[in-house]
Amino acid sequence: MRLRKAVLLIGDIAIFYVALFIALWLRWEDLLNSSLIRAHLLPFSIICAIGLWIFYSLRLYDSTFGYGSPFWLKSVASSLTILFFSSVFLFYFFARSEDAITPRGTLFLFFIIFGVSFLSWRGLAERMVRKQRGERVIIFSDNPEAERLAKELTNHPQLGYRVVAVLPESHLQPQRLEALIREENLHTAITSREGFERLAGSGKLQELSELKVSFWDLASFYEVRLGKVPVNLISEAWILEHIIRRESPFETSCKQFFELGLACILLIITLPLWPFIALGVLISSPGPVFYEHLRVGQYGKPFILRKFRSMYRDAETHGPRWAELNDQRVTPLGKFLRDTHLDELPQLLSILRGELSFVGPRPERPEFVKELTEKIPFYDVRHLVKPGFTGWAQINYPYGASIEDAREKLEYDLYYLRHRSLLLDASIALKTLRLLFQNPRK
Repeated sequence: MRLRKAVLLIGDIAIFYVALFIALWLRWEDLLNSSLIRAHLLPFSIICAIGLWIFYSLRLYDSTFGYGSPFWLKSVASSLTILFFSSVFLFYFFARSEDAITPRGTLFLFFIIFGVSFLSWRGLAERMVRKQRGERVIIFSDNPEAERLAKELTNHPQLGYRVVAVLPESHLQPQRLEALIREENLHTAITSREGFERLAGSGKLQELSELKVSFWDLASFYEVRLGKVPVNLISEAWILEHIIRRESPFETSCKQFFELGLACILLIITLPLWPFIALGVLISSPGPVFYEHLRVGQYGKPFILRKFRSMYRDAETHGPRWAELNDQRVTPLGKFLRDTHLDELPQLLSILRGELSFVGPRPERPEFVKELTEKIPFYDVRHLVKPGFTGWAQINYPYGASIEDAREKLEYDLYYLRHRSLLLDASIALKTLRLLFQNPRK
């Protein structure tokens, strides 16, 4: 998968500069003019760097969403739109007007050529990937998670795996495995930790190593390749070993400094919008401007989370309910606020008060936490860290409103809890940018 991302990255850069030189040739017909090239090379290189950052943020290098899918098309449209207006801003406000040659006139022509070339190149790259057979996988396990894994890999062929079979663990015998590897041309074998121990005690390690096959235990494959930790494959000992740890004082201080600074900046930038949003809420439906409800924070401590009200005033007269797609309780303005995430701006105040982080498991309501803790193993583990405005689950799992969805999101939260770091937080923050252009939100 790293190779795939590297190929896409190199291809995007190549397409960018090819589109630039084609635009220059069509407009000027003199590519040998060094002053012409110098005038365009630096500003367009800046645009290229910005574009790659936008592509990464909107997950155009993510293998989960293939070419031509609705999410992929929306991400491409959003990326090119953001890049275009960023380029216009860069050129028209920072390009020197006294230059004999300015890149402004080439910009529109370049984006037409680049847009067509980018879509064509990505389509070609996707066809090349699909022509490859991918890694052929066999799974030996009696755990229901094995069938679930096989289904996920089958439904997402762009991940690069093709499941040949799912067999009971009793079939995991060196001679049978060797025969299957040769007959099916297998690249990867997945089993449980107990299956590994059985193979290790067989005395056939040298023969198996000569077959050039990658061996994975089921839990590790989920974690490394899919970015989540199934709750059915862990125990209290795993929690103690991988989740509970002493936080680095340096990392904690850096995170707090970054979050407070960013919250202040965003608050200053967005504060002029607050009166207009508040007025719109009051006009759209009677009731308070802010919607306040109790959420469960770090170590189970409750706190009040505030949002601009997006529902009708009596939306929860019969008690709390899961949020739904096309929720009839949401006002017309509320739908717009939710789609643009403007309703969440008051959460910046929770970050300043130290109740919320920018990155972490999303806080839930006490009523739902009580139910989910009873029905989902290790659900309360997510309260070991401060909840977040966004998180690993939000950028990896679509909108959900059920216990099964909560279980799935918990598995992503467990991955975040194990691997939490400043680098992972920065990556999540960048990828969250796409949520501003995605509907419905997670």
